[in-house]
Amino acid sequence: MQPDSTRYPEVEGFIRLPSRKGKTKPEDTYRSITESRGGDSSASESESSEGDTDDEEEMQDTLRETSQQAQLRDLENRLLVNKGSVQTWLELLEVTLSSIPISSKNAKRARSDITLSILERALQADPATKTSPLLRVKYLKAGEDIWDEAQLLAQWEVALDLDDAALWIEWLEWRIRRNKQGVDGLFEDANRVLSSAPFQQDTIESELARLRIFWRTLLAVQAAGFTERAMAMLQAQLEL
Repeated sequence: MQPDSTRYPEVEGFIRLPSRKGKTKPEDTYRSITESRGGDSSASESESSEGDTDDEEEMQDTLRETSQQAQLRDLENRLLVNKGSVQTWLELLEVTLSSIPISSKNAKRARSDITLSILERALQADPATKTSPLLRVKYLKAGEDIWDEAQLLAQWEVALDLDDAALWIEWLEWRIRRNKQGVDGLFEDANRVLSSAPFQQDTIESELARLRIFWRTLLAVQAAGFTERAMAMLQAQLEL
């Protein structure tokens, strides 16, 4: 039996063989379908998981905001009844500041702005809050981050007019932090404190306050590197 000569016909002297290009194996087709289905499933599950996470975070944020708003509303209502409550003003400040994490960008400036805004309201609300050393000190410390030197100095002078020993002590601490006149300036500031009305009273509290000023000044002198001078101050106290 002779072979079929037309199965592979010659074309210009060459036998053209059938091409396998474009043909795929059954297992290749099955593998591609399986991978496609697996990829779609993973992507779908990933999208679903991300969607659920976003919904949960949004719900948690909403609950937190609602809780904070309820607290603020309650505090404001309490202040309507008693504007002179120092504790309520402090709680209002704490709850408001909780919305700004310390680690967030520009947190220090933002928290200082909020503190000044709330405490300005507090200091103007009632005579009891106006004369509160605690509110006044917090107000001044927040102002250190925002006010210029002249404004800060003026605000401190307003606070010192209240003639409160605690405010005088805080003033000395501020002067020590910003000391620009060396040890001589430190002694001048300490003498000003000791000459003020709260430290001239003949009471145990006044005596303890004077001793506190002496020791704080001594530590500042030692920290400045004048160890011998600090020892001389101790020796003078012992002799007295």
